[in-house]
Amino acid sequence: MATRIQRNQEMQIFDRQTFIFKAFGNWTRLHILHMLGQHDWGARRLQQELVVSRASLSQHVAKLQVAGLLIKQRRGEGLCMSLAFPEVKWAYELIRNVLRAQIHNDRVFL
Repeated sequence: MATRIQRNQEMQIFDRQTFIFKAFGNWTRLHILHMLGQHDWGARRLQQELVVSRASLSQHVAKLQVAGLLIKQRRGEGLCMSLAFPEVKWAYELIRNVLRAQIHNDRVFL
């Protein structure tokens, strides 16, 4: 039988999962995570690669930060972005692998 503390911890995990899955729910944010999974990126270069406005990039980055997936660090006059934890890349890749398996098995649920 789960204790009250264990239930509280589980609820906290569900709350955090909600933020993460919301962050995963956008093509641009997924692309940012994919790129950061390869190496750290400067904000200006990331904006150019994604072909988005500065404001748009800022909003996407903020959502990824709130979800605990991305960190920003000031380097000189610019910002450098990286994944908050290596596990972020693993989670992102796991979801992609599930989708590849669905496509391979012709089980697309859209």
